[in-house]
Amino acid sequence: MKLEQRNQMRNTLQQDAKEAFEKVCGKKSEAKEVEHMTLEGMQKELKENTKHQMEYVNSLKQNTMNARA
Repeated sequence: MKLEQRNQMRNTLQQDAKEAFEKVCGKKSEAKEVEHMTLEGMQKELKENTKHQMEYVNSLKQNTMNARA
């Protein structure tokens, strides 16, 4: 619950800062929006990367064994 509250607070502060910047400068920020991954998203991406790397390594091993035969 606290993590969700912190994320909401961060988003609110970012939005307030963006609006204040636009008021002062009269233009929109050119800074690119940053997307933060969740822990679950990072774990999923790491698992997928590991799976693909293992498939690639196994393919290389198989090709090497076929070339020797």
